[in-house]
Amino acid sequence: MNQGLFEPTVMFFRLTNSPATFQWMMNDIFKDLISKGKVTIYLNDILIFMKDLKEHRCIVQRVLQCLRENKLFLKAEKCEFEVLETEYLSVIISKGQIRTDPVKIAGIAEWPTPTKKKELQSFLGFTNFYRKFIKNYSKVIHTLTQLTGNTEWTWGAAQNQVFQQLKKQMAEDVVLAIPNRMGCFRVEADVSNGAVGAILSQEQEGRWRPVAFMSKVLTATKHNYEIYDKELLAIMLAFSDWCHYLMGALEDVEIWTDHQNLQYFHKLQKLNRRQARWVTELAEYHFMLKHKPGFANIKADLLS
Repeated sequence: MNQGLFEPTVMFFRLTNSPATFQWMMNDIFKDLISKGKVTIYLNDILIFMKDLKEHRCIVQRVLQCLRENKLFLKAEKCEFEVLETEYLSVIISKGQIRTDPVKIAGIAEWPTPTKKKELQSFLGFTNFYRKFIKNYSKVIHTLTQLTGNTEWTWGAAQNQVFQQLKKQMAEDVVLAIPNRMGCFRVEADVSNGAVGAILSQEQEGRWRPVAFMSKVLTATKHNYEIYDKELLAIMLAFSDWCHYLMGALEDVEIWTDHQNLQYFHKLQKLNRRQARWVTELAEYHFMLKHKPGFANIKADLLS
């Protein structure tokens, strides 16, 4: 006998799925405000941002009313109202910019030298969270990541030098711009020495400001690509990382590369399967390729 559809009355797999279930609930409760770009929510962290104070107060009242109607409660000591700068998800957000949280970074200077793989993995896990603030990240940590695999633990002068260099870079106060929909984006990508590097910038108030850094080590397979495909791979990895910024951008995205032949890749009549797949993926974006000679493409070269 057909009894219709059944709906569970408890959460599947108990606490295992609790973060996803809670996030789904919050997204459902505040879907109208989220869709209008008034509110950002990550689990139990609610961020409300407005340019106009009067509108901001109205949105705050709506958020509080939604919480009350759904029997969700706030702790007053954990709330901030009408501030120009706040800590959110371990970064400091202020007008038009984002930077690392000095409280979180303060302990990096006192981080003890790792003596075993688990300690090194813990350190790299912490620094990886802030990798978009660190230039040349993948290349810097390459010596350290080799120790996390099945190789024998050998900590020498070279590893200690990289460890100290990374701690120094982490302590630097790097400020990234918060992107907006109006400015033009620029991607500068390059590949060298077995790693790819890229910088995402946006034109704001008449000058180009860095939004994020990206660097990745090539796998053994990708290391064997032809140089043409490597340069194109650097662009693809950059677009994959920053698709939420670049897809649907109001202005054509500028792609700067030091490989001149890439300017014509989308006009080629004969492509291999890999290139054809990449061309199809890039068709979702509006962009223009610009050649920048290697001696002028210093920033991306440094990252790779």
